[in-house]
Amino acid sequence: MDVCETESDYVLYMEYAGFGCDYIPRKIRTNSPIRNQAKIRKWAFQLLSALNYLHETRRVIHQDIKPDNILVNHDGDIKLCDFGLCNLLD
Repeated sequence: MDVCETESDYVLYMEYAGFGCDYIPRKIRTNSPIRNQAKIRKWAFQLLSALNYLHETRRVIHQDIKPDNILVNHDGDIKLCDFGLCNLLD
């Protein structure tokens, strides 16, 4: 949602995910293989949009994109998490 710079760090402010989120791997395991192409396209678009926003607008590289760092909220929307390895573009 926002990025702030201190003398020694950068701080990323993210939307509170709450208890309504699940990890993509668990979502896939518990719901059998996802065959809904519209849902797959929606998730892919949301993930790519998030990465584009980070790169183009905030100049941040995530550096740890993997299924465990992608959440699905109760509305079925993708949330990217775990920015511990992120870096800033010069």
